[in-house]
Amino acid sequence: AGKNLEVAVQLTESRTLAEVLERIKERAAELEPGEWFRGSNHWSIDALDEGRLPYRHELDAVAPDNPFWVNVAFHRAAANSHALATAGIDRETPESFGHGTGWVSKDEDGEPNGHLLESAMFAVMQQQPLETDAILLAGIERVQDAFIENGITSVIDMGDVGPPFRNFPLMQRLHAQGRLKLRWRMNHIGFEMAQMPLDAIHEHVGTLRNISGFGDDW
Repeated sequence: AGKNLEVAVQLTESRTLAEVLERIKERAAELEPGEWFRGSNHWSIDALDEGRLPYRHELDAVAPDNPFWVNVAFHRAAANSHALATAGIDRETPESFGHGTGWVSKDEDGEPNGHLLESAMFAVMQQQPLETDAILLAGIERVQDAFIENGITSVIDMGDVGPPFRNFPLMQRLHAQGRLKLRWRMNHIGFEMAQMPLDAIHEHVGTLRNISGFGDDW
């Protein structure tokens, strides 16, 4: 959530696709050609009159020179042509993705329309350059201040997405410095696990480091 506040295009207040696309267009105009950017994931398409994510060609029209993608609660996403191409997603990509754990939606001509479900969106997400530690730390502190202002003192973070798993070590750093003001519970979401058959996930979990033994009263 903090990273979303710091770097993502904020879409929470949008009520139409036109508003969504205008916000994306405004941010794209500030970037160098080829520079990645994305939309916030803490918003609901149910708040839009159209009730859907934008399609690839709609995103291309407002961000023609930059890879862009946006997801909704890490379950569905939309990406423009630049982002899809970088991820290697094209008309030859099967609709069923990652051992059936994801889906690449296509139009009537068999071309990806930009909509990605579940593990399919990780193929795009993995291509985006990582934010700096400074940006992530600023985001964590900004969002925890917002929680505290609204009387929230403990949270469950649904995903330190990786590899690399970066949020957990940063949380430890803030805690050691006395800057962590909330009680946090953090889950791991692994790119590999999202694309594995179910019978391989249990074995893979055992290879992860730092998944237990670090908890305390906070």
